[in-house]
Amino acid sequence: METTTTAPANTDMNAGSATATAPVDTQPATTTATVDTTVTTAQPPAADNTLLNGAQTAPADVIPEAYSDYTLPEGFAIDKAETEKFNGLAKDLGLSQEKAQKLVDYYAGTVQGAQQAQAQQAQAWTQESLKTHGAEGV
Repeated sequence: METTTTAPANTDMNAGSATATAPVDTQPATTTATVDTTVTTAQPPAADNTLLNGAQTAPADVIPEAYSDYTLPEGFAIDKAETEKFNGLAKDLGLSQEKAQKLVDYYAGTVQGAQQAQAQQAQAWTQESLKTHGAEGV
């Protein structure tokens, strides 16, 4: 749709009156967009852990039927009943022997850290008591 608008071309009174017309486009601008709707589905890995492109996938963790004894730091022991509870939890979580050992290592380190902090606090209290009450007060 095209319309014509008339506007004064010159406002000088001596020059006379003149009009000019200019076309005005009133059509809305349009934009075209293309959307890709292609769907790609994932292919499961082959039975031998080889993907379609030949790459290897990580083998699934092997959950042992029974967990072996864990390696513990020197001087550290775990109660047999607690070990059995942990083994049940590890099996429920689907942990391999290696991953279960990592949790045992973490737990042992945490317990040892707490024991060291407790020993340091006891030593500090002993020193404070000696200063306050002397050797007789301890």
